[in-house]
Amino acid sequence: ACRAMAEVTEPEFVSKIQVPALIIAAGKDSVVSTPAIENFVRGLRSGALVTIDGASHELLQETDRFREQLFAAFDAFIPGSSA
Repeated sequence: ACRAMAEVTEPEFVSKIQVPALIIAAGKDSVVSTPAIENFVRGLRSGALVTIDGASHELLQETDRFREQLFAAFDAFIPGSSA
């Protein structure tokens, strides 16, 4: 796990990712470092970051107000995903 973390945080690794990526971070995450996520996304060629302020780590188990933000971000990012 430590080797994998070191590898994916290398700027050369991140810059080689070519698939558009939406990263959704929880603003009050106590498990994953939000600043580390922000730093990772800055290195992506085609990436977007949405931080849901006030949300905790497991966004799909959050209250509706946080889950709705997650799904709205997903729908805006994925062409044709909204009804």
